[in-house]
Amino acid sequence: MQGGCLLMMQETNGAKLARAVGAILSSDTVRQAEFLHPDIEIHEADGLPYSGVYRGYDGCKKLVENIRMVWANLEVTAKFIIGEATGDKFVVMQHMRGHAVRSGQAFETSVLELFFFRDGRIAEIRPYYWDTRALATLNQNSSTSAVASV
Repeated sequence: MQGGCLLMMQETNGAKLARAVGAILSSDTVRQAEFLHPDIEIHEADGLPYSGVYRGYDGCKKLVENIRMVWANLEVTAKFIIGEATGDKFVVMQHMRGHAVRSGQAFETSVLELFFFRDGRIAEIRPYYWDTRALATLNQNSSTSAVASV
């Protein structure tokens, strides 16, 4: 403290996003609420087993439940984040891998996600999967002998 002034650094949206990536897929609603806008919208692609628009905290929770019914041992790792640290629009390239619940088949893929902030929280997420058709059919196959790269 200098001259009676205390400088407070506010966390940038970019820094919040880097911390939020893991929280979004967790079951920790307290951590999610720290990062997610109350009116969040998550748009999942048509053709996926969990396609649709999920709104609000309850929608996010439902999406996570739906994802867990489709994928087991899911690991999502952010490879890079593009955007101005103080901006409100970001692109995140992620690597995703796990097993299809019904078939047991392992898979690996990339997903690019657009994140939009409002009022310092994530207000919208739009994922773009490398191959939605392949992901959708993984649970229909019974072969577990190879890892599908989609």
